[in-house]
Amino acid sequence: MKALDLDFARTHATPAGWVLLGLATFVAVDTGMSYRQLASQVAAVEARLDRHGGHGSRLARSERDETALRDADRVARSLMLPWDSLFRSLEQATDERVALLALQPDARKREISISGEAKDYDAVLAFVTRLDQREGLRDVHLVRHELREDDPQHPMYFSILASWEGRP
Repeated sequence: MKALDLDFARTHATPAGWVLLGLATFVAVDTGMSYRQLASQVAAVEARLDRHGGHGSRLARSERDETALRDADRVARSLMLPWDSLFRSLEQATDERVALLALQPDARKREISISGEAKDYDAVLAFVTRLDQREGLRDVHLVRHELREDDPQHPMYFSILASWEGRP
């Protein structure tokens, strides 16, 4: 068997490589100089705004603060919802004939969209019935169902929409 010639320490600097290195260095230096120039222009404009009262920048900050507060409030309300009971209801309604693929909760509307696959249409209907009987869930509706012909087991794909209640 012929020995392999593995010499990783050998370097092969070509003229094209040196040209590319020089070009990359030039672009990096030019970019840095452009950045410094733009940063100084931004600083000058901000200083001018502050000298003239800065009403525009204060207004923009105020609007950003209000948006941040609204987002924080939305997140806080979402975290206060009864997620444990919702997930427990879903787990208890699922059996070996149903596989959940996606859950898309809408905390503001207190609705959840459930996508999954089942062995057949009867399994889907049984799952919808079990969900509808779960405490805390209401208005459980089968929104869409489709037989997957491209899959050898021909599962039934489904989408369900439900509302949930419970103390926030």
